[in-house]
Amino acid sequence: MDRRKFTQDEKDAAWEKAATIPGYNPDTHRQDQVGNIMYKHSYGKQTPMGYDIDHSKPLSKGGTYHPNNLNAMQSEQNRCDKNDAYPYPRSEASPVGITRYDDISTTYDKRSSTIKDGSTLLNYDGSIDGRSESVRSGDVLLTKDGMVDKRCSAFKSGRIFEK
Repeated sequence: MDRRKFTQDEKDAAWEKAATIPGYNPDTHRQDQVGNIMYKHSYGKQTPMGYDIDHSKPLSKGGTYHPNNLNAMQSEQNRCDKNDAYPYPRSEASPVGITRYDDISTTYDKRSSTIKDGSTLLNYDGSIDGRSESVRSGDVLLTKDGMVDKRCSAFKSGRIFEK
């Protein structure tokens, strides 16, 4: 399929799929799949909150312009996304722009190395995201209630700690 400009309907559909952010107006601010905050009026701009529309499945790999294949993505993050890496390992991506981590209240110290390096991600409620690289690798273990198991290697070695 040939590359073309996105229609306004396609841009709007991708924007609506992006995550809303508590405390922000969803009409003007959304979050991409890896935590970058995007500003709606910065479409196509190379700014920290600028964003592009990205094909989940690249056109070169048989992707289409169907709304299910389109996502809003922070501009710099989109330029890091390589077609030859499809399916793109978004779980390994890290935020490159402005994120909302400072707005999250959590019992964990954000200076913890696994949080600072992006291998441990926080949910909006302050809990650890079970999809985080550190959880998947077994470095951070979670209890049934979603808290960090203090017997895990990351806690014992001080790579994640509480306030």
